[in-house]
Amino acid sequence: MKRIDVAVVGAGASGMLAAAAAAREASAAGKRLKILLFEKEKTPGKKLMSTGNGRCNLANRNTDGGCYSGDKAFIDAVFASFSPDDALAFFRSVGVPVTDDGSGRLYPVSRRAGAVVAALRTECARCGATILCETPVERIDKTDGGFILNGEYHARSVIVAAGGDAGLRRGERCGAFGLLAPLGIVSGERYPCLCGLTLGDYPAALKGVRNISIVSIRADGNPVFTEKGEVQFNADGVSGIPVMQSSLTVSPLLRRNAVCRLSLDLLPEYGEKELLSRFSALAERYPGVPAEQLFGGYLPKQLCAFLMKKIGVSPAAAFPAHKAAALAAQVKELSFPVAGTADFPDAQVSGGGALTRQFRPETLEAKNIPGLYVTGETLDVVGLCGGYNLTWAWCTGYAAGRAASKY
Repeated sequence: MKRIDVAVVGAGASGMLAAAAAAREASAAGKRLKILLFEKEKTPGKKLMSTGNGRCNLANRNTDGGCYSGDKAFIDAVFASFSPDDALAFFRSVGVPVTDDGSGRLYPVSRRAGAVVAALRTECARCGATILCETPVERIDKTDGGFILNGEYHARSVIVAAGGDAGLRRGERCGAFGLLAPLGIVSGERYPCLCGLTLGDYPAALKGVRNISIVSIRADGNPVFTEKGEVQFNADGVSGIPVMQSSLTVSPLLRRNAVCRLSLDLLPEYGEKELLSRFSALAERYPGVPAEQLFGGYLPKQLCAFLMKKIGVSPAAAFPAHKAAALAAQVKELSFPVAGTADFPDAQVSGGGALTRQFRPETLEAKNIPGLYVTGETLDVVGLCGGYNLTWAWCTGYAAGRAASKY
């Protein structure tokens, strides 16, 4: 049996920070621990490399518990133990200064996710934490004095930082929950979050259109979400940051069989009465111009053509002035039934992880299983777009690593 001090399952964002934290804490106490990170992929930090479109939106200036879906008291207690500011200080210490993009999103100055991964790997190596790639953990058994992993490694403490189901290959699921269940850790049913929505009564002809809109969601007739931003029209629905944010609300509602409907205000800058006046004036000024071209200064041509068909006007024909009111109404509230969400491979995160009530927020240690820690997306906490989920990964990872080193 190979004996180690701390085993970390998953060499992603949270796992590498946990290993570095454990090593740093031990070093400060004059000790040197044997720390192993077990990673199933060929290289560590694979998912981290793609965050922020490769630029790594690693945090947000405005992080607080209200930016997360989950137990707010638990989240606040985690951040009180190791704060988002503490996480930024860690990255400065390993040579990754950050910069604000003007909206509160924080990126490495280099805008390179690879630089973040490299810094984490370098810090783990400096501290003596070893990463074993292509080494999945298939089983964790609790024994007197620690845990046995894969029947081969005996660890004094274990940190499960294996993420969730998001971004995995189609049909694949995260192994973390299969490892935790035999130990008595209860997890919620996973569901995709921060992803696009599939819509009913939706024309594939809108694929490729982008438009700044206000996205609103109603569930069983009640308003539950609204946010403004760029909406991207896909083959079977919509995506873009406001839509992805809405999925945090929509996914759980759909699982409870709520009837959800998405509405788009396609021209938020104008009220409906002003649009009616403007559209009527254009129709009167240019009576022979095809309808799909007449309003090209307001909306993309594909979107104009679709709206014309919605109000019973041929896109290639002249626009009749008496249809201006119907067009203005559609522009201010283009509505579709929500059929579902994108699947896990196209989601940024998954909800429904290990239930947080089973853990101590200051350390992320399981209340009933001393020496077992769970971090990041493996927990039942999901943040908004904009660096919030990586912040959660950093803070839970560091808090757990620090505690595990002392166990």
